[in-house]
Amino acid sequence: MTSRHFFYLLFWLAAQALLACHALAADTARSFAQVWRISGSVSAAVAEPAVARGLRVGDTVYVGERLQAATNGEAVLRMDDGGYLAVRPGAQFVVDDFAADQSGSDRFSLRLLQGGLRLITGWVAKLNPRGYRVSTPSATIGVRGTDHEAYFLTDTLAQTLSQKSGTYDRVVSGQTYVETRDGSVDVAPGQVGFVRAPPPPR
Repeated sequence: MTSRHFFYLLFWLAAQALLACHALAADTARSFAQVWRISGSVSAAVAEPAVARGLRVGDTVYVGERLQAATNGEAVLRMDDGGYLAVRPGAQFVVDDFAADQSGSDRFSLRLLQGGLRLITGWVAKLNPRGYRVSTPSATIGVRGTDHEAYFLTDTLAQTLSQKSGTYDRVVSGQTYVETRDGSVDVAPGQVGFVRAPPPPR
């Protein structure tokens, strides 16, 4: 075996080990959704830094994975409580906690890091609405059984769209509330709640 072949063998073995570690981490995590539809590039990674896996129809998505859609990427996830989550191009988010046992202790906690999601809630929001949370760097969104679109526009995204940076929540049906340390505001169908992004650290 030449030194070049030996190098390629080592590289291949290292890559396989990284992928195996990723698969093991995902297998031991809790599922929260399956990919129902997808177009373009949407990936999931367990931790930073990590080997990201490109998602395909039928793949399971796990609690703790960071999902990222490319500028051409979109996906619809069918959550394990019967709800749906549509991933918009450029979105990044992490589901930190999820339990769907059809009990009052069911819960759903999602951190939206940037971009937009459309969420049609399942039974978690009906059985335990206080246990349903979508958080962004500037606000927390709660629901009362609903269909809503949550966005967090970073400064870069906001400048591209000629909008203000911050948290937006548009209600299609049902009702949500947008909450900060200063209080909360109810958002009715057809309305959009907004909270400015926090100022950059000095």
